[in-house]
Amino acid sequence: MEPTRRLMEELRQVPLLEGLGDEALVRVAQSGSEKFVPAGEINGREGQPVDDLYIILEGDLRITKTVSGGEVTINTYTPGDFFAEVPLLAGTPFQATGRALTDVRLFLIPEDEFRRMLNSYPSFGQRVLETMAQRVQILQSVAQQRERLEGLGTLAAGLAHELNNPASAALRAAGRLRETLRESNERGLGLARLAASGRLGPEGLSALEAVAAEAQERAASGEGPAPGLGPIELNDREDEAAAWLEERGVEEGWDLSPPSSARAWTWRGSRARPPGCPKTFCPRQCVTWGRCSARRV
Repeated sequence: MEPTRRLMEELRQVPLLEGLGDEALVRVAQSGSEKFVPAGEINGREGQPVDDLYIILEGDLRITKTVSGGEVTINTYTPGDFFAEVPLLAGTPFQATGRALTDVRLFLIPEDEFRRMLNSYPSFGQRVLETMAQRVQILQSVAQQRERLEGLGTLAAGLAHELNNPASAALRAAGRLRETLRESNERGLGLARLAASGRLGPEGLSALEAVAAEAQERAASGEGPAPGLGPIELNDREDEAAAWLEERGVEEGWDLSPPSSARAWTWRGSRARPPGCPKTFCPRQCVTWGRCSARRV
């Protein structure tokens, strides 16, 4: 059956078919068929098998894809565009869903004719592969963007929950306070036993009291980072503090170093114990007790 003059003129306007001679174009027109899709109807649902290459002759078709349970718009195809080349070449079902925004008229090229054209017309094959590569990149970009938006949405939901649920936040704060008090009591008892044993003399007790007093004073005053202390210097000071504590047997020094460094406590050149403290002084108990004293304020 001879194709209509109208169809031949429309196919000549399709960029994908540019460069094909009249004889080749007639064969394409004879091997294919037309399809009408009313506005709002689906043409090719994600997951359905694919048998043809689609060329849009009239109308607009919106392409959407399901990503993490939500529908994302990938593209909108207009007259002259083609689609379904990716699943045809990859041997997969439709990777997205097409919905007609207006009345749409399509021209369908069967898969066997599509593959013959790839082998027979280099310009046709080149355009198909170039378009396919671009669309694969778009799909990957949309999926990644959706994941980032979901991550931000989860974070925002968490923040909203915190803001709208002050009782829950108060309970967590109370729990942290109980833990701090328990730890403080344990460390205090340990230091009391140390003092009772005679290993920690009056000078050592004075040094411990000075550490706790300084921690409480800084916490109560709300004193922030040392003036002029930039983020790089602060990070260096935290590393130095953690190393200093680790050398002296202080557990979880990484947890102790940031607040003490931010409060401008100087670790550089520090000795193993405060001034006036005897050699039997235990730095782990002292530093932890000082930290708990600051937290209670």
